[in-house]
Amino acid sequence: MINLETFSQVWRGDRILILLLVLGLVHGGIYLFLVPPWQHNDEPTHFEYAALIYSHNSIPKPGQFDQPLRREIASSMIDHHFFDDLDFLPNLDSSSEPIWIGLSQLEGLPGYYIIAGLPLLLVQSLNVTTQLYLLRFISLLMYMATVGISYATVREITPQNHPLRWLVPLILILVPAFTDLMTAVNDDVGAVLIFSIFLWLGVRIIQHGYSLGRVAAFIFVTFLCLSIKTTVWIALPMSILLFAAGVFRLSAGWKWVTGLMILGITIILAIASLSWQDADKWIRLRRLNPSNQPTKFLSDQARSGDHVLQVQVLPQRKGQPLFQVIPTEVVQELRGQTVTLGAWVWSDKPVQIPLFELWVDGKSTSPEFSIDLEPQFSSYKAKISPNAGSGQLRIFPILEGVTQPINIYIDGLVFLEGEWPQTVPPIFDDNAASTGVWDGRRFNNLARNASFENSWLTINPEIASQFYKRMKIINPSYLIASVQDLETSQGIYKTVSSISFNHFGRGLDGIISDSHLDGIGVWQS
Repeated sequence: MINLETFSQVWRGDRILILLLVLGLVHGGIYLFLVPPWQHNDEPTHFEYAALIYSHNSIPKPGQFDQPLRREIASSMIDHHFFDDLDFLPNLDSSSEPIWIGLSQLEGLPGYYIIAGLPLLLVQSLNVTTQLYLLRFISLLMYMATVGISYATVREITPQNHPLRWLVPLILILVPAFTDLMTAVNDDVGAVLIFSIFLWLGVRIIQHGYSLGRVAAFIFVTFLCLSIKTTVWIALPMSILLFAAGVFRLSAGWKWVTGLMILGITIILAIASLSWQDADKWIRLRRLNPSNQPTKFLSDQARSGDHVLQVQVLPQRKGQPLFQVIPTEVVQELRGQTVTLGAWVWSDKPVQIPLFELWVDGKSTSPEFSIDLEPQFSSYKAKISPNAGSGQLRIFPILEGVTQPINIYIDGLVFLEGEWPQTVPPIFDDNAASTGVWDGRRFNNLARNASFENSWLTINPEIASQFYKRMKIINPSYLIASVQDLETSQGIYKTVSSISFNHFGRGLDGIISDSHLDGIGVWQS
């Protein structure tokens, strides 16, 4: 007979954690064996990273591969029907080119793979499928540790027997997408665990104050975050915020001194990181920006207002690409229509170069222009496809064989519906170049900030470039730009928030359709 009093006591106090861990073990174990081998996101190449570490006793470099290892992984993928829904099979007989097993992960940080791959020291003689399950089991242990850490964190900020103590870890256990991720061979598993420990230690410091042990553990885990995955590098600035929170535990005199120091450092970092010198609505294309100079430039040769757009072509590099998102409703109104794109252009050296282009649904048109030392108006016509969904105006100078930097200047850019003459330039009504007369006909310019008189807030280009290079995620300048250009980005925020709310916990595979992505890709060029 069940003793109800004993049963109820189990659900009080910290003993409920045992039940949560058992539930996590059962639920995670189901996912560990339910998902076929190699079927988690990029699991073959995540496994490859760990295997290379322990088979070569070193951290592999990007581009490195072990052909016999790849052959065994690919063979196992074929045996377990990985390619059944694909239209190809990897070439197992390849001797020079690396056998395809997916997108390489070797540019990632090694922390997770060193920890998860420890069993490989003992089982390298076993087949790769068995080794994969062993690594999945290590991920399962990390998953259970994350559940335990979530309980400990909530325990620090809630009174005894508060339902949040068991509710928060229970939610983690019962969210399918989270359990699926945390039982895979994937560096996200290590990132989630280490960052969870970081949050727990931070909460303990805030709740109990500083001690040598707490601070040492917190600093150690912060550096672990820097070795696990770039997505948890946010631990570094968060540790500064934690230090700021500790100020309120100091004596009154030290509060003022420390507070002023933190405020001063924050202001200095903000000034160093942010800029107000780029042309409004013109975004630097990620990864391809060799130049760190401002795009808005004061020029006595300006044809509309006082400023022009400045782009630079550097030796052995493509030019400084910029783009402006065309509002979706404008693209839809122009479907099947002929449009004209033109601008006043000049440079500090005569060049023949493709310069500005119309980019629609991944396809672009960009003829070459002869650019001289003096401003001259150049334009061309293009046809918008009948089913166009998204588009950009791009400034994309491409010039081979450059030995010295070349500065190119653009002003009075026009983007108009219909065919307009190429022999005479337009005449603008004002410095904004938003309206005017061209060959006796009135026009309303569809290009925004066409005279480049307005500027907007951006991240310092060098900082943004380094951030993207290391984080391998969206350029932070895109986020700042999207907030300032809600005319074109508000649909993205609505779509993402709607999908996140309506499909919470299910993951996004098979949920986001092409219609959902209409307009999103234009911000991820």
